[in-house]
Amino acid sequence: MTIGARIKQLQKELGYSSAEKFAEDLEKTTASRLSDVIRGKQKLPDDLMFELITKFNVNANWIIAGVGDVFIGKIPNNALTPSEQTLLEDYRESNEQGKEAIEKTASALASKANSPQRSRTTMHIGSVEQQNNIEHLEGGIHFKKGK
Repeated sequence: MTIGARIKQLQKELGYSSAEKFAEDLEKTTASRLSDVIRGKQKLPDDLMFELITKFNVNANWIIAGVGDVFIGKIPNNALTPSEQTLLEDYRESNEQGKEAIEKTASALASKANSPQRSRTTMHIGSVEQQNNIEHLEGGIHFKKGK
């Protein structure tokens, strides 16, 4: 994979739909210059590489040689879609009970059961107790109103 292809991959992983939109958030380049780097018409300038490394926590070894992970440490917030950012913010602003409910729901949605599994959960949200029979099916969870 070329440096240009890696820059294009980085653009997509950061959630930018085009080189033009990506360049708007970069101080050290223009859309034309970035497009030239992606197409291989121009080498990756040092100032642009430094900005990618420092602004987005990009692994220099990955940019230069394709070695290692794309990002160093945590993935920058810019790599999340707007709905992922909103979900993360909502989670962080939730109390402990809310966080637990979000974690359980996300875990249940992520499981890929081949056959339906049934479970009973009780959630305490404030002073209200809600029981649900949850049917885990391929493609999602279906809630059945409880007591």
